[in-house]
Amino acid sequence: MMRPFICAGIPAIAYLSLCFSVAADPLSDRLQADNRQLLIETNRCHGCDLRNTDLSGLKLVGANLRNADLRGTNLRSTDLRGADLRGATAATADFSYADLRAADFRRTDLKDANLSNTHLANALFKNADLSRVNFSNAYLYGGVDTFTSAHRIADLEAANLTGANLSNANFSFANLSSANLNGVNLRDANLDNANLDNANLNGVNLCNTTMSDGTVNNRDCKF
Repeated sequence: MMRPFICAGIPAIAYLSLCFSVAADPLSDRLQADNRQLLIETNRCHGCDLRNTDLSGLKLVGANLRNADLRGTNLRSTDLRGADLRGATAATADFSYADLRAADFRRTDLKDANLSNTHLANALFKNADLSRVNFSNAYLYGGVDTFTSAHRIADLEAANLTGANLSNANFSFANLSSANLNGVNLRDANLDNANLDNANLNGVNLCNTTMSDGTVNNRDCKF
């Protein structure tokens, strides 16, 4: 009599789908490895599957990663200046300490991604999903349209922006509810009609800052 296949001590007859879900996929791993090499050699990987791939520390200036799958990908300290990530899926990706100046994140899914300590001057985030993104200690100066779009407001609900430099950033109509803005530099920023419900505004720097009600706050200006 044939014995039932056992996966982690669980009879496969009852839990076959569970066994397959946790098993390694060598074909997928090989595909991602090949895609990584393609990106390194050509600086292009449009629509590639790069899930959970280690791209940390690479120089990918101007890389084409449009519509790529970057879920869980390690991009720590990667040079992505001017990179095209439009339409990419980068939920839970780690971009910490990356150089993202002028990178294009329009329509990118960045839910729960780590963008702490990044350089984001002139980066574009129109129509991006930025919910629960960690922007702590990031530098985001430049580009009045950094986060907003005439077609869809920026979603930064519960995002961590602790200590970030958001001077001159445009957050008009953005959703910043429950966001952590502790110690943020909001000099010359535009928060007109932004949703700040339950946001942490402790220690923010306000100078020529347009508040959510349209008034200008010069509390921290030194003339």
